[in-house]
Formats: sequence, C-alpha cells, structure tokens
Amino acid sequence: MKHTAYIILLLLGWSILGITSCEMQKDILGKNNDKEEGAIHPDSLGGLSLALSPEKEADLPSKSGVASGSDVVVLDMNEFSIQILDEEGEIVKYYDSYKELEEEGTIFLPAGTYYIQAYLGELVEAGFDLPYYEGTNTCVITAKEIASIITNCTLANKKISFTYTDDFLQKFKQDYTIIMTNGTGVLTFGHGETRIPYFKLSDRLEFIIHTTTVEGTDLTYSLNLFEDEEVANHNNIWIDLDIVPDTIPTDPEIPGITDPEPEDPEEVSKPTLVVNISLINREYVIEIPSNFVNPDEGSGGNNSGGDVENPPVITGSGISSPLTLTVAQALAGNTTVSVTILTPNGIKNLYVLMTTSNAGFQADLVDWGLSTEFDMMNLDSELESALSTLGLTKPSHATSNVFDISKFVPMIAGFGAGEYNFRLRAVDQKGGSTTETLKLILTD
Repeated sequence: MKHTAYIILLLLGWSILGITSCEMQKDILGKNNDKEEGAIHPDSLGGLSLALSPEKEADLPSKSGVASGSDVVVLDMNEFSIQILDEEGEIVKYYDSYKELEEEGTIFLPAGTYYIQAYLGELVEAGFDLPYYEGTNTCVITAKEIASIITNCTLANKKISFTYTDDFLQKFKQDYTIIMTNGTGVLTFGHGETRIPYFKLSDRLEFIIHTTTVEGTDLTYSLNLFEDEEVANHNNIWIDLDIVPDTIPTDPEIPGITDPEPEDPEEVSKPTLVVNISLINREYVIEIPSNFVNPDEGSGGNNSGGDVENPPVITGSGISSPLTLTVAQALAGNTTVSVTILTPNGIKNLYVLMTTSNAGFQADLVDWGLSTEFDMMNLDSELESALSTLGLTKPSHATSNVFDISKFVPMIAGFGAGEYNFRLRAVDQKGGSTTETLKLILTD
C-alpha cells in the first residue's frame, strides 16, 4: 500500500508530500523545511523503479557440446549490493542488498542523471574461486515521472579454466607449474589444482608454464592471451593445453601414437605447446585459432640458482625474437614495448644493461651514466631521477613487474636506425635468477 500511495501522489503532482514518512521527508527534503537552504521542492523529484537481472556464466561445454550448469545454478539478486551515484560520482543511495532496496520501494531522487551499480562478490587483482558479478546503468530521472530500469548483472572479472589433453600429460611430468598474471596480480598453481583462477580486468593476461619432460628436460613456455583481441573482450575463458602430436614420446605400450619416429629428435626434447582457447557463452562457444608455442629462448639454460622452485620468468616484446620498427613508427610513440617480470619468490634485484650499435646513443649512455649494468632495485636518487625522465621506474611489486620502455622508444628513435638491446637479469629472494634480452631494431 505504501508503494501504491507514493505512485498516486507522484501522478497527482506531488503536492501533499507531508503525508509521507518523516524518514523519507528528512532524506529528500532536508528535514521537511522548504525554506531551509538546500531543501528540495517536491515538484523537482522523480521516481526510480529498479530491477536486477543476474545471469551466471556458462560452465565448460559437456561432451555433447552444449554449455551446461547455468540453467540450474541461479544467482540470487537479493544478495547484490546497490549504489546510485550522481553526475559528480557522489553516492546518493546505497543498499547492502537488493532486498533492502525492495523494502523501500520506489526510490525518490531529484531530477537529473544517475549512475547505477549493482555488484556481488569481492573484486581483487587475482584470486582463486572469487567471481565478481556486476551490472551498470545510466538513467535519467525526470520530475513527476517514474523511470523503470532493469540492470543486467554478469561476470565482470576474468575466469580462467584449464584442462590438459592426454598427450600433454604423457609428455610432461606432474611437477609443472603455471604462473598467471594480469600485470599486477599473480597466481601460481600446478597439477591437481581444482580452484578456478579469477583476474581483475586489465590490458594484459599472460601465463607462463614451467615444465619438465618425461626425458628430464626443463622447459618454459609463455603466452600473452590478449594477443587475440577477441579473448580480451570475453570473461569466461577456457584454455586446453596440448602438444604437437609428433612430439609425443614413443612408447609401443601406449596406444594412439601414429608417428613413432619424428623427423627431428629436437622436437621430442623440446616439444611445441598447443594452446587451444575457447570463449564460453551461454548459447555458443567461440573457438580461437590454436596458438603453437615453442619453448622460450634459452629455456632450460638461462636460469640459475640450483634447485630453486619457480625461478623468475621474463617474457614479452622483443624477448623470443627482436622487435623491429621503422624509425618513423618509433617516433610516433604508438607502440607498446614492454616485458613482464614474474618473481614468485619475491624480487631482490633487477639488473639492466643497455647496449647499442648506434654510436650517438652509446655516447649519450656514457654521459647519462648508463653505459654499465645497474640495479633497478637499488638506485641512488640521481640515477632514479634520470631513469624516471626516460619512463623507467623502480619495480614496486614483489612478484610481478613490468619493464616498459614505450616512452623511451621515441627518444631512442631520435638517434636513428640501429640495434638497441636491454639485457635484464632478475634475481629472486631465494637466489634464483633469469637473464633475457629485449632486442629492439630500428630501420630507416
């Protein structure tokens, strides 16, 4: 009855607001005193009727190829928190739960534009079994009218599901470790992990896998999942790891091996990883063309530190192969040139050595005091300031950092064509270390 009474009053011109509850009057009219400074006249109010439509993401496809699970698992909209913000971004209404909002009924607000946010869960950079659902809307409240808004709420962080083919499990021992990062948060997991990784949305999503073949070769593979833009635009991602069939170990007792004699023995010791990515929607599945990933350059030979588990990993632009740009492209400053440095055991040192075939740039490195190896983790104030002007900042995260020279590249291009190398040596808190070189080649 209370809800109905409000609507009738609203349609009659809102002229007798005095019969509403004292609580509502104080909230909207400024202690029910029209003459009080800041008070809102009833004729300037409008109503908002808000409904939520939550939808759980689809599960992995069943053997029949049909997405399953979501039809029987329903998100409870009463568990969603709601906040309404004005055009300045200030919260004007907040409800711990949609149930609390329903008990209030129609929401009365001054005429204007509002931003509605409904959410469920905790949004963290990275975490296991931490889905975050969100729905947003913008609505315009008009005086003496009721706006009816339905807000759709869906998965709003990246959910990554891993599966492994029999061929993958035959080729590698069960001691493999997967490290995933969105550039800030990092998760590490291995064989037998049943929890689902979730990541806050960012401009990158990379995974590195440390493996040991059954023959005893230690290998590292890495891939930026956002190399395909379509992957970046979806949140429910399924990764199925496989290997190129010719690199499956030969064993006459294991059925299904069709090529017992690979042409190149190196393929057996360093197999090519096949990364199959599918984007799971309720009505359909998008299959991304497979990624064929070779072991990282120097894999098994550029790590030191004895038997340290999860040694540092360096991957990104210009690592596995040189990044080549024209001088004009580099001067434009539109190319991202960066590498991700993962140190699951915590970073201790990041040594950088810059070398070049360009005489002019080499001379300036000497003038800047940057012609010898330096440690980004232990900079004096003068050197830290000098590097900051070049866009190079001290690593600030224990387990995941980005060495980004994107702002430095246009300056380098001013020296002209040449080869510009940045040798990076990451050392972790347990003594493990990895060395890689970011190679940038500029051509006329």
